[in-house]
Amino acid sequence: MEVGGVLAIRGRHRDLCGFAGADSTVSHARFHVSVPDKLPISESRFSRVRVVPLGVATMLFVSGTTARDEAPYDIAKQTEIVFARIAELLAPHGGAVDDVVKITVFLTDMREYDQYNAVRNRIFAEVSVPPASSAVEAKLGKPAVRVEIEAIAVLKAGA
Repeated sequence: MEVGGVLAIRGRHRDLCGFAGADSTVSHARFHVSVPDKLPISESRFSRVRVVPLGVATMLFVSGTTARDEAPYDIAKQTEIVFARIAELLAPHGGAVDDVVKITVFLTDMREYDQYNAVRNRIFAEVSVPPASSAVEAKLGKPAVRVEIEAIAVLKAGA
C-alpha cells in the first residue's frame, strides 16, 4: 500500500538537507509512504516507513519497531528480530541497515543496554561509519516487549 503528498519543511535546513532553496522559510519535498503487504498494519495511525526524496538523497524514517509477537525472547534475540524487521522495511526502497545514519533505541531496563549493544555492534560491524545513536529507558506498549528501535536511513540519489 502506498500513499503520497508534499512535506513542508520550515526554517533553515541547509545543513540537514543540502538542496536548492534550503535557506527559504518553507520548502517542499515530495514523499510517499510504503507499507509492505506482509507486515501487519498497526492499530494506531502512523506510517511504518516515511520516504522523503530530497533531490541529492532520499531519507527513510522508520517508525519505532518491536519484536511484537516474538517479544517473549530475551533482549538480544528481540534486538536481532527488530533489526531484521527494519531491514525488511528498508529493502523495498533500495535501502539496507548499511544506510542507517541514526537510531534511537527504547529499552525497558537500561541494565540490558550492554546486551542490546553487543547485537547492535555485530549488525553494524561491516559499516565504515556506524550510525549515530541514542538510548532511552521507557515503558513500552506490551510487558513482554523490551526493546523498540526507530531508524533514519539516507540513500544517495541514483544509488
